Amino acid sequence: MIKKIFSGFFFSVLSVVLICVLFVSIMLNIILLGVTAAQQEQSTKSDSFNEKVVEGESDKSKILIVPLQGVISDSGPDTYTVNSRHVKKVFEQAEKDNRIRGVILYINSPGGTITATDKIFHIITKYKNVKKVPVIAYFDGVAASGGYYIAMACDKVICHATTITGSIGVIMSFYQAQELLKDKLGIESIVIKSGEHKDIGSFSRNITEEEREIFNGILMEMYATFLEKVRSGRKELTDMPEDELKKIADGRIYTGKQALELKLVDELGYFDDAKDSICETLGIKRSDTSFVQYEKNVNPFFELLQAQTKAENPVQSMLRQKFTANFYYLWRP
Repeated sequence: MIKKIFSGFFFSVLSVVLICVLFVSIMLNIILLGVTAAQQEQSTKSDSFNEKVVEGESDKSKILIVPLQGVISDSGPDTYTVNSRHVKKVFEQAEKDNRIRGVILYINSPGGTITATDKIFHIITKYKNVKKVPVIAYFDGVAASGGYYIAMACDKVICHATTITGSIGVIMSFYQAQELLKDKLGIESIVIKSGEHKDIGSFSRNITEEEREIFNGILMEMYATFLEKVRSGRKELTDMPEDELKKIADGRIYTGKQALELKLVDELGYFDDAKDSICETLGIKRSDTSFVQYEKNVNPFFELLQAQTKAENPVQSMLRQKFTANFYYLWRP
């Protein structure tokens, strides 16, 4: 009798547990479907931006302000870097709005990776060629190296007197830890490679003189590209002899005032002066136009979720940047 009661109780409990598990499973599937649908909707929304008016009331005439703040890189999240994919979306949306009569790039960047920098330069140049509207650059705290490179796509450069700019050139650096690994830690790197230079730039062995020449050849090619952009973007420097231009573009930084003296920028001023300047170029009153910015159309929950999935361990980030050879248009003291 006791055995029957116990058996009945056991199966009753088991039934309740199974029903609970089934209920939880159904609920989780419903939530998963909802999250997937929301992610798809969010993905669609993320391709467009909300327009925020920062000054003015006109709906017929607009000037777009595009902030480019931070290190230029396509490998980091949009929030912390100047990302060419984000910039491309901004200008694609701007291209569809015929009420935008001009663009101000608000640059506060020490530069960054060479490819991302050149992509942004190309995006701006393409937009100008298609829309035929003025694009000017305003330099805030820092507009060095890749930040300056991007500005060469603009029609005019206005710079704060205390801006740090210049740093025209290419840099690459990496650590070598052969002695530390082998002599101090007893770790020896074993590399099997198809050619002598397949592991060029490895931190686990010393660089050879031939490899220095290889790196230098690449670096000087990229430097020549930078000089070409300076010549095309600064009409005052177009006819300057190459040796004279290289004296200016030897990697050193300048204040805004020094940059003006060297004809690297057009004017000194504040951001309000940049606004006045583009209105003057367009032949309109500042009071007759609106200054707008694009803001990401995102759900804070999914923004946080995306940031978590893309987050990189600080140690991993340090190792990747310090021990990996790469080339940069970057002011990196």
